[in-house]
Amino acid sequence: MISHLLHIVVAFAVSALVVPVVRRVATLRGIGDHPGERKVNVRFIPRMGGVGIIVGTAAAVVLDATFGSRAIAGMPETTGIALSLGLIVALGAYDDVRGVGSLGKLSVQILAASFVITGGLMVHQIRVPFVDPIPLGILALPVTLLWLVGITNAVNLIDGLDGLAAGVSAVAAATFAVLGMYAGNDAVVVLSLALVGACGGFLVFNFHPATIFMGDTGSLFLGFFLATISLMLMSGSGGPSGLSSSLVLPVMVLAVPIVDTSIAFFRRIRKGMHPLKPDKEHIHHRLMDLGLTHRQTVVMTYTAAALLGTMALFTARLDAMYGLVLLVISFGAIYAGVRRLGYVEEMAARSGDPRPPIQPLSIARIIDRAFLLTGDTVALVAAFLISYWFRFHSGWLPPDGFVSLETYLISPGMLILVVGWLALFWLAGLYDIPWDVSRVDYVFSILKASIVGTAVLFVFTFDPDTPTFGGRVTALVYGATIASTVSLMRMAIVSFERHLQILGFRRRNTLIAGTLPSARDLLEEIRLRPGLQYGVVGFVERSPRSGTFEGYPVLGSYLDIPELVRRMNVEEILIVAGLESREEILDVVTRCDGIVPAVKVAATDAEVLSGFRTEEIVGHPLMRLFPLNMVRWQWGVKRLIDVAVSVVVLVPLLPVWAVVGLLIKLDSRGPILFRQERVGKKGRAFRLYKFRSMVTDAEKETGPVWATPDDKRVTRLGRFIRRYRIDEVPQFINVLKGEMSLVGPRPERPYFVDQLEREVVFYRRRLLVRPGITGWAQVKHRYDTSLDDVRKKITYDLYYLENMSLTLDLKIMLRTFFVALSGRGTH
Repeated sequence: MISHLLHIVVAFAVSALVVPVVRRVATLRGIGDHPGERKVNVRFIPRMGGVGIIVGTAAAVVLDATFGSRAIAGMPETTGIALSLGLIVALGAYDDVRGVGSLGKLSVQILAASFVITGGLMVHQIRVPFVDPIPLGILALPVTLLWLVGITNAVNLIDGLDGLAAGVSAVAAATFAVLGMYAGNDAVVVLSLALVGACGGFLVFNFHPATIFMGDTGSLFLGFFLATISLMLMSGSGGPSGLSSSLVLPVMVLAVPIVDTSIAFFRRIRKGMHPLKPDKEHIHHRLMDLGLTHRQTVVMTYTAAALLGTMALFTARLDAMYGLVLLVISFGAIYAGVRRLGYVEEMAARSGDPRPPIQPLSIARIIDRAFLLTGDTVALVAAFLISYWFRFHSGWLPPDGFVSLETYLISPGMLILVVGWLALFWLAGLYDIPWDVSRVDYVFSILKASIVGTAVLFVFTFDPDTPTFGGRVTALVYGATIASTVSLMRMAIVSFERHLQILGFRRRNTLIAGTLPSARDLLEEIRLRPGLQYGVVGFVERSPRSGTFEGYPVLGSYLDIPELVRRMNVEEILIVAGLESREEILDVVTRCDGIVPAVKVAATDAEVLSGFRTEEIVGHPLMRLFPLNMVRWQWGVKRLIDVAVSVVVLVPLLPVWAVVGLLIKLDSRGPILFRQERVGKKGRAFRLYKFRSMVTDAEKETGPVWATPDDKRVTRLGRFIRRYRIDEVPQFINVLKGEMSLVGPRPERPYFVDQLEREVVFYRRRLLVRPGITGWAQVKHRYDTSLDDVRKKITYDLYYLENMSLTLDLKIMLRTFFVALSGRGTH
């Protein structure tokens, strides 16, 4: 351990001594970055600080070769690695000074990678839990080449903020060092620790605010070096390795740069851009767009890299089942993070669509949820141990077998239970409980989730062949213990945060919608009751104007709400409602949906809130609005039903739909499928699919018009498939893609949406949810033939939105089936 510590210290010291020298030389020669559109620096910053990392790493390696284990010197691959690193360093230095095009960089990187491969480092097989090693055969060469070049560029591309690339690389190198210790691979340990120390010495000058950048000299070296270390680990070079060929572990360790680069690559291709052309849409850019500061973004990225590295360490040490569970958790967390940043929705949207508004991030909220997640985990483990004691050691139950605690610990059973309970709590909304909910309601929410979880566990653990009284009683005690321990832990966290006014109970940036006289009363209430924790940033109103209201700025109109929420990190919107302002409330709620945690209204008349789902807040002068009527788990079930029904309709009946397509082709000239742009959730456009039932270019002469009862444009076969709703079948493809749901308001074309928003009250509320293949309006009314029909259908759509439930969805689907069989309600 002393020798390992010495490697870090020497690399740190040498790097910290070299970087100031490089900074001075680079400044004198004008080698650096000037402020620009893609730059975060506001003044000239010298670069080539990566020279310090390179020299520091080399010093620690020379120390080991001279006085240490000499593990690296004895490797047959050393020459190839040294040549390749020299080539990469030369490429980076030349790029920093003169500049190199993307094709030139790629060519040199491939040449450098060939030296490593020629030296004997290659990925020959891939190993994952419960699967025999998969030999790559002739694919070994391209896979290894892709890995080396890909990781090199991935680390290079995340070098966009002060300290980001160096810190993430240090975390990855530290993880590789521990994995090398597990594997008995001294060469990996020495190289990894040398890199950790060298990055640390550089970060003294590069952590925000940076006085020097590493440049491509450093970022290319870091990426190639980490990729090479991971190959050494996978090949077992330098000692026996239980991790041989396990590509999964390096992917987990380097997941941050890999995910960032993969997203950037495919996003650029989708937008028609050059995949290697730089932009400001990387993960760190998106985090800052969502309200995090420069330093918060860097630290949060470090944390993500450290958590994924920790998962990799546990995966390497535990048995196959544990490893599989941890892999699922890790990749699930990555997907959730990418989705939270809006990338999943953006990639699903058509090219050119505006990015949908996303709820800003708050470090306080993130830490608060981390506290809750940690507290729940501790409470769940405690509940398990208490239940185990009750079952086997309390003496209160008749002895009918014994299972040691070690048996539970060496299997992933307890881990799966904990993850399952945490997932249930998330689905039940226990991580989104508002700060101003009373403690009684808070505990009641926990109790409801615990009852549901216990019921599920009770059913799934029941064995009719060998039922035991003790097992049934223990399951009930386990559920009751979970409710108790989680409630106690949560109340302790709430009391702590409330007392110090931190995290979940800090002041929140608040925007007030409306400048009616009653707004003065609300402001006075906020001033008199500081415990409400509102930090008013300003007002918005229906008509845009500048000026002030009661000393606060009027920041714009309701149209500006999404931008203000993002720019000012608004977490609460308070609506001041008049007697006849239900439409105004709806306008604000629609614009806030999904981008702000809480929307509340101060209404002087309960009639104004009719049709909205509300919750009265104890001791609070406002009502919290719930624009939709279902909680997270219900939305999850709704989506599962969408996918399941779509697969059942499309896959087994594919021959039938093929015949329909053939008949359409024989009946009239033109394509089988009709594609048309429609407006979906949050106003995002998508391309809707139908079987073509009209002649080609049906609106060429007329422009967008509604269908009529005796529409001459409908083909002979078209009348039949429209009558029995067969033309709607291809829309199940839209459902699978997540653009539509089985049940919801029907999507309209942009032309009609623009018109209807101006002429039909509350039309925007239809855009709060995914549009549907069918809906309440479709089973209660005929096809649209005029604006009057649309007005009538809006009332049905609003009824659906204000009464949404899985039961109502099922009712609509059954009625749709019978309507389709009868052929009613269509032309």
